[in-house]
Amino acid sequence: MERGTGVWLTQTLDDLTRALGDGTRRAIYLWAREQHDVTASSVAAHFNLHPNVARHHLDRLVEAGYLAVVSQGARHQVGRPSKRYRAEGSRAPFEGLESQVELLAALVGGLLAEVPADRAARIAYEVGRAHGAALASTAVSESASGVMRAVATALRRSGFAAEADGTETIRQHGCPFGLLTEHYPALCATERGILDGLLDGLGDGTLDARPIRGTAGSCEVRMMAPPHRASRGTVTADGERAQTA
Repeated sequence: MERGTGVWLTQTLDDLTRALGDGTRRAIYLWAREQHDVTASSVAAHFNLHPNVARHHLDRLVEAGYLAVVSQGARHQVGRPSKRYRAEGSRAPFEGLESQVELLAALVGGLLAEVPADRAARIAYEVGRAHGAALASTAVSESASGVMRAVATALRRSGFAAEADGTETIRQHGCPFGLLTEHYPALCATERGILDGLLDGLGDGTLDARPIRGTAGSCEVRMMAPPHRASRGTVTADGERAQTA
């Protein structure tokens, strides 16, 4: 990689980290993308924040280009006009990194080809589990539906296009590993690890999660009661959890 490209990439990642590295700000951004528009008051109420703190996060997201101010409120109202914020549809956090991503994918593929499949799956699982445990430290769940929302949010923050459908299924319309999983299924153990780490961290024993593999563009996670679940921490070479009697 040329030095100029390396400096640019480092600066891009630094900018991204400053804007979205804070967990609360990242959650606000993801929530704002799901709404038509938001205000400091609606964000404060949804995330249990002081309005000034919510306004600070929103203004930082505007400065970084992730949100835009679409309205200042009615001119005739008393006091400060209420800003309304909307996610910028054209904003792409990783715009310009396509070639780096392709290079990284080629590197990962080359490394995986040199590692036994069962070892690759184990490494992927442990990395995912540590990541899931870290996500659980900021998640809140007081019910089965809360667990569903926490799992869907954690998957989205990990690069999966996950959406809870209101039942026991979380549908995924995109995978951060893309087509690599078709050639190296051991990578799917990363998702298995994220789910186990998250559920263990939440301390909720009422639900377990089972990934249902489809294609790189369509997978599911089924939430179910855990009486006969497989042992966590054991995965097979194709990224599935090993079954126990």
